[in-house]
Amino acid sequence: MVNTDGSLNCSSREAGSGYVIRNYLGEFVEAGCRKYPHIDDPFISELLASRDGLEAAARLGIPKIIIQTDCSSLAELWQDERQTRSEGAHVLGEMKMMCVNFQEVKLLFLGRDANKAAHRCAKEALSVVDFVRFDVIPGFLTELIQSECSHYPV
Repeated sequence: MVNTDGSLNCSSREAGSGYVIRNYLGEFVEAGCRKYPHIDDPFISELLASRDGLEAAARLGIPKIIIQTDCSSLAELWQDERQTRSEGAHVLGEMKMMCVNFQEVKLLFLGRDANKAAHRCAKEALSVVDFVRFDVIPGFLTELIQSECSHYPV
């Protein structure tokens, strides 16, 4: 499971992406956050976050993933074969090409309430220099990860 979220600071024109990867039991695997300068579109920040999560899952060698985003338009666009006319089509194209690294990839819409840890990572990204990856649960996520993991069946 790869939860992703984007954030935006309109005054500084910076976007942040965040992702949290969990295994099939809901246990923490990795989290990451990245700052993107010169971005002022919320959809693009969501798209970049999903791409970052997909890249991380590929790097980790995870064979089957479900990407969860709280951006319904991204989830709809992922299913649409005419995506080449959309803003961010080049990023979507990159993501589709990365899918060959997996046995299965799904991208689904998830309400914001269930995506709080990824949201916190995206907000944290606005305060980092470039990119930060966590292979242990960072302090700012401890409580959120524990509460979200309790929703997974054992």
